[in-house]
Amino acid sequence: MDESFKDTIVDYDGKEHSIYIDETLLPNGVEVTYGNNGQINAKQYTIYAYFTHNNPNYNEIEHIEAILTINKRNINEITATTEKEEYSYTADEIKPNVTITNNVTVNGNKVPISSNDYKDTYEYRNNKNVGEATLIITANENGNYYGTKEITFRIVPISLTITVNNGTKVYGENDPTFSFQVTGFVGQDAIDEPSKINLYRNVEDGSENVGNHDILIEYSNDNYTITRNTGTLTITKREVTIKANASSGDYGTTYQPKGYTVEGNYNILENDKTALNIQAIIDPNVVNNTTNVGTYQNAIIITFTQNDNYIINIVNASFTINIGTPVVSNVEVKYNGSNNFFTTSTDVNNIEFTFTSNTEGTIKLHEDVTKLNIGT
Repeated sequence: MDESFKDTIVDYDGKEHSIYIDETLLPNGVEVTYGNNGQINAKQYTIYAYFTHNNPNYNEIEHIEAILTINKRNINEITATTEKEEYSYTADEIKPNVTITNNVTVNGNKVPISSNDYKDTYEYRNNKNVGEATLIITANENGNYYGTKEITFRIVPISLTITVNNGTKVYGENDPTFSFQVTGFVGQDAIDEPSKINLYRNVEDGSENVGNHDILIEYSNDNYTITRNTGTLTITKREVTIKANASSGDYGTTYQPKGYTVEGNYNILENDKTALNIQAIIDPNVVNNTTNVGTYQNAIIITFTQNDNYIINIVNASFTINIGTPVVSNVEVKYNGSNNFFTTSTDVNNIEFTFTSNTEGTIKLHEDVTKLNIGT
């Protein structure tokens, strides 16, 4: 029998495939017909050859069989493209539409591919966040292809703007709660991401002094191209009122002021007290050791070292000189035999002495009388 009718293996090409006998080699009067020829789809087929003749001198000829195998093609050879090469980030999975063709040719003819040859649901990898995403086409088990086809597309970041609101505080107080405005978040990010934005200030020398200081933004997200508009924290001067305490002292004594009181909404910070060197003193131009009994306004004044972080308001106070008690000691009085005004060896002037004898007398000063012994 003709050896051309034998098992045959071909690759799927979208064309019909059959197995034939070289009929020129058949005996005269023998004809052949075929069963199951003309197969297209990838599969294994049994092809039959049936013989007939009209010669009564021959027995009937048994049919013969051969196996036709149409192999599946690798789906990786097809051409598949997404609508675009790049897609903007959306915070959701991106599943682009795909165009599938097959540009492979066999004998000048393109090999077809139909929707039955691959699954209508694609698989994806990394198709949510910015970067390279993969779409996977999988061949149908009952189709004419096998394997998978992977194509890639890119997800690109979108714009995000964070603008910090300016703030103020008084020197020495705690920072206010910083706030911001944000535009550009999409999808679930608009709910999840704002809480991850941190606003802060650099802690460095001078960062707590009066002036303008940057409020910075700490936030990163590769899915966004971020514009950061920093804010300004304005630290204003701490305003305090220092009020001298009214004081008094007896005439002829050493006068001591009674300190001061800080009034108003703010106090003096503990760390600044040494540098400010605040003192309540008696103004020597108003009260001194020659000033007479009485009350003198603005006699107690406040002195301090200037500090750019403070506005210091000063309220002076009065000082009252009370009548004092004279003290006379070691006074040498020379008796001249009569009551008179004397000048002593200690220059105590205008003291009226009244003598009852040459050894005893009285001294009178500011209406207070003190008895003293007079040496001879």
